[in-house]
Amino acid sequence: PIVITELMYHPVNADAEFIELYNMGTSSVLLQDLETGASWKMTAGIEFTFPAATTMAAGTYMLLVKDATLFAATYPGVPGNVPIHQWTSGSLSNGGERVELAMPGDVDDLSVRQYIRVDRVNYDDTAPWPIEADGGGSALHRIDADAYGNDVANWQPALPTPGE
Repeated sequence: PIVITELMYHPVNADAEFIELYNMGTSSVLLQDLETGASWKMTAGIEFTFPAATTMAAGTYMLLVKDATLFAATYPGVPGNVPIHQWTSGSLSNGGERVELAMPGDVDDLSVRQYIRVDRVNYDDTAPWPIEADGGGSALHRIDADAYGNDVANWQPALPTPGE
């Protein structure tokens, strides 16, 4: 499964926001339904649909960023093999919100594609969430990729390490 492992929601430079994804599985994951052609997407927090044929190999990271140029200047140490995608629109709320990754599901009776949640986190900028990530230079880091992602006890503040 693919999980959210790092959130930089309130960086010093507001447009240097990012979301880090990690494939903790033992095989590659195609972020597209081959039968329908529908791609995975972020269904809360930001707007982003993964490009067709996007694949994450086992044990690899991927980054979703607000501004690719600013991100590259702010975080020059990102390993060259880590894919970086600029999201379509939106910003991560400095006050907290739900961030959700989803895969395509069935089409309902109104011909609307439904999405199945793969992972989510409802972060906040107040206790018990770590306040160091609220503009203090730290990002939220998931402690255990195997543990539930929407549990404040599974997140800690630390310097940003996108793609590492």
